[in-house]
Amino acid sequence: GRGKKLAIGWSNDVDRESIDFDYFDPHFNRTWTRVGLTYSDADDGSTQALRVDRPFYALDTRRAGGVQLFGSERDEPRYAYGDEVGKFEHERQLYEVYAGRAAFAALAEDEPGTFYLTDFLARNFDRLVIRGLGLDRHPELLPQYFRNYTRVVYLAQTDDAALTALARRGARRLGLRFERRLVGYGDLGPALDALAAVAGPSSPVQPGLEGAA
Repeated sequence: GRGKKLAIGWSNDVDRESIDFDYFDPHFNRTWTRVGLTYSDADDGSTQALRVDRPFYALDTRRAGGVQLFGSERDEPRYAYGDEVGKFEHERQLYEVYAGRAAFAALAEDEPGTFYLTDFLARNFDRLVIRGLGLDRHPELLPQYFRNYTRVVYLAQTDDAALTALARRGARRLGLRFERRLVGYGDLGPALDALAAVAGPSSPVQPGLEGAA
């Protein structure tokens, strides 16, 4: 077969009722780009995940790269003596970006103490870095978290002055030197455009694409 996967499911148990959608294509749009989409909508929360990458598919492949985004929101009930006494919201936002192994290795070897930013992380710096690490409540932890870092490298995927300003501001808040490298999306750009066209504005997986821009 072609290795494609499309699954739509429904489940109902004592904990939750959910509708799930899962899609994976190892050769999206007849290329070496892999695309994976996951969406789950339950009565106590939702989960969205997007994966787009182009692997080292041959020994002479010189470039590879990818992005993975994951987000979930869930209501967690609290019980006392068998009765529900309250609930709290549990939210997770994860991301991963990688570029060509040789180029990235050279960048890391040049200065190991580097904190990397992407467009997504620059745009959500306060939420994912400051509040995510608890620095808004405990700013005294900043020197402990970043004592081994010497610079922030912003791997700009788009040439956006506003995002560059946000990334520079983030580096200043961390007390680190700032550098910007315009890396773009490389071969992933056309794949992301094609994926957005296929998904359409009304698709349930569209919110997951927001972090990729």
